[in-house]
Amino acid sequence: MTAPLRIGIAGLGVVGASVVKFLQENADAMAARSERRLEIVAVSARKREAERGVDLSAYAWEDNPLALAQRDDCDIVVELIGGEDGVAKDLVEAALQSGKQVVTANKALLARHGGALARLAEQQGVNLFFEAAVGGAMPCVELLRDGMIAGRAHGLRAVLNGTSNHILTSMERGLEYDQALAQARTEGYAEADSALDVGGWDSAHKLALLTTLCFGELPDLSSIHVEGIEELTREDFAVADELGYRIRLLGVATLLQDRRVFRAVYPCLLPRSTGLARIYGARNAVEVLDDWAEKVLIEGTGAGGQATATAVASDLVQIARGGVHAPFGIPSRLLRQASAVAMESRYGAYYLRFRVTDKPGTLAALTGKFAEHGLSVSSVRQRRRERENDEVPLYVTIHDTDEATVRHALSEIQKESFCTAAPMLLRIETD
Repeated sequence: MTAPLRIGIAGLGVVGASVVKFLQENADAMAARSERRLEIVAVSARKREAERGVDLSAYAWEDNPLALAQRDDCDIVVELIGGEDGVAKDLVEAALQSGKQVVTANKALLARHGGALARLAEQQGVNLFFEAAVGGAMPCVELLRDGMIAGRAHGLRAVLNGTSNHILTSMERGLEYDQALAQARTEGYAEADSALDVGGWDSAHKLALLTTLCFGELPDLSSIHVEGIEELTREDFAVADELGYRIRLLGVATLLQDRRVFRAVYPCLLPRSTGLARIYGARNAVEVLDDWAEKVLIEGTGAGGQATATAVASDLVQIARGGVHAPFGIPSRLLRQASAVAMESRYGAYYLRFRVTDKPGTLAALTGKFAEHGLSVSSVRQRRRERENDEVPLYVTIHDTDEATVRHALSEIQKESFCTAAPMLLRIETD
């Protein structure tokens, strides 16, 4: 058997400790798969004395994680610190410049600096692997980088954030948003500060990487339209259910005829029959539309120490098997600059929530405004009567049209005296 590959791990939080435990418990199985042993030689974290539930006594300790990049006995640096800049970025750059292989779970870092880091890895002739950055135990990066190399993807939809999906599943069962968020925190699915999750930005980081793998454009967060789930109510879920839909936070990317890529993260209504609508709790899923493979759906546990550790381990085995791969599947010099596509260009159906005065003629006035803008109403729902302040909620679905027209109509309707609050818009995705 070839000489062992020696590993340095930076970051020993839940994920880092799980990676150490996984490598300790599965050393023989990993060696059998790669015909090369993988051995931890050094670790680094902010607090040396913290209790992590794993034995670190056999490994050298580095107070400064950057020292891992300079160790002669370290072949691979595993970066599990997190953050798009700072020490995580410095470590990955230093490791690559030193000719070391790098494995990272840092989607924020790659979404911001992935192009430059990929170029550096290719210049140095080393691997930069990041299976753990998207979807936890779900091997979607390998699928898109290698498994679908013969075809051409033209569409992608994905549930990419376990925290948000857990909250949406709870709201589907009758909880309001604040209650569902509190429950997710109690059960360990949401951090105290969950803004990146519920605001859609964690999904956007992951979508930036997936679209690069699918469509060959450099990672670019600025080209992604991002919306979160904070404005949803349990009534939206009840109405969606009556209409045959479920609500999910999706990352969506579509290759347009002019070769530009439409990219967005937003909550939307999905027909109950679709695979993505049946993704519950903290699970993730990616659905890819490909010219040759048609529709491919991959699902798995999207977060947590154990799930992420298995993804890190799969990258380590890939490195141990030998060979150097372009981080995004094709050489970085061939990656195109991303170009933003306006959200207003989206064409499809829409769900709208209004709060209006409860007076005769209000519904006629509202539908009249739709007619003025050439919008065709599919359904109108009023689930309950709220007599306080003489206001009621109305739920309207609109047949396929462009978003610019819908938004212009909403801006005009909001000015009407019968409209007592800003309307809320959700897209409806088809199967």
